[in-house]
Amino acid sequence: MYSGNFGKKQNLDQLLPLIKRLSLERPDVNVVMQGDGSEKDRIIRLFQQAGVTNTRFAPLVDADKFVPSLQAASLHMVPQALDVANYALPSKLFSIMAAGRPYVCIAETGSPLDVLTQRSGAGICVSPGDEDGLFEAVTSLLDSKDELARKGENGRTFVAECMNKQTIMNQYLALIGKA
Repeated sequence: MYSGNFGKKQNLDQLLPLIKRLSLERPDVNVVMQGDGSEKDRIIRLFQQAGVTNTRFAPLVDADKFVPSLQAASLHMVPQALDVANYALPSKLFSIMAAGRPYVCIAETGSPLDVLTQRSGAGICVSPGDEDGLFEAVTSLLDSKDELARKGENGRTFVAECMNKQTIMNQYLALIGKA
């Protein structure tokens, strides 16, 4: 699943080679592209022109259905445009982790998104442009229920231990020299 904004920051075009290859080589894998944004109509046309048959486009879900929609997916995709991962973490990432689901992200090595992925153990980070690596990351996770569950639990634990109000406040106070 991809869930979120269909904008330029995500560069959803980079998912097309993966999803097309999944359509051809792994017809058992169904993809949901959920959300809205300025690029959605273009992305839908791009996927249609490529003959992708394994993808369903869905609208944004209401807030009360957000977590169940995240939990409905086995694996989440978190793509970022080149250099975006160096200055921004997608907020949905923490919702995905809190929902106990693993992810595969596309970001540069050493970027905050890559570091968070390594630190949390909740996903796999693939370098932009590494189409074979992206396919391998996705299919290896989908083929291992144990690894999906382990990474999902790692994410849930990370959010509970590191992203709670008290921990964040203590880090902020230490940063400004008040602790």
